[in-house]
Amino acid sequence: MTWAESPLWTRWRYMRQEARKCGIPCDFVTFPDFAEYITREVGIPADPTLRLYRKVLEKGWVAGNLEWGTRHNVSDGCADLRVTVDGELHCIAHHARRYGINRATAYSRLQRGWDAERAFKTPAFADGRQKISGPG
Repeated sequence: MTWAESPLWTRWRYMRQEARKCGIPCDFVTFPDFAEYITREVGIPADPTLRLYRKVLEKGWVAGNLEWGTRHNVSDGCADLRVTVDGELHCIAHHARRYGINRATAYSRLQRGWDAERAFKTPAFADGRQKISGPG
């Protein structure tokens, strides 16, 4: 099997691209190093839908900080804008799920100057219209 045929290949390429784009650390410069580490330390996932994610965002793509997870685990470790609500710092997607609003709605509210608590805790109409517009 060639590298490009390996199920780990696309995951490694994504990881390297994100590391370069975002300027975050990455221990795995070559695919063989990455494949060997994953096989030895993390394991090959039985479920092909699982994604590789960073347990702690600030540490980057480094040994000891990688784990397989579901789409929701991955978005919880997202590189999205992070805000504090109720004393907890998380990305917009995490808070949006927690408070049951659309991520785009929350992001739009924050862009318009709403404080974080209000942006996530104010419900939206079922048709997508917001009950309250503007800061304050």
